Amino acid sequence: MSNEDWEWAEREISPNDFKPTVETDGGPWAVHNMPCAVMYQEEKAVLDLKTNVFQPSWKAQQKGWRLVCAKTKLQKLLLKIAGL
Repeated sequence: MSNEDWEWAEREISPNDFKPTVETDGGPWAVHNMPCAVMYQEEKAVLDLKTNVFQPSWKAQQKGWRLVCAKTKLQKLLLKIAGL
């Protein structure tokens, strides 16, 4: 990764960065203020309304970042082998 990918790390992170406010009208969209937890702090995270889980920003997803949940021992082993 390039240095510009990690520029956000130099910014001091406050606890308020992780207290999201989400506004929705019950439709397929929502407005929130949660920054991307992976990288690109200036980018907003993507809120999955089906699971109410914040995913990495679209920019981070384009670079290959994903959230992974290993539920079985085999899945956990495979993630460990892959180095994730």
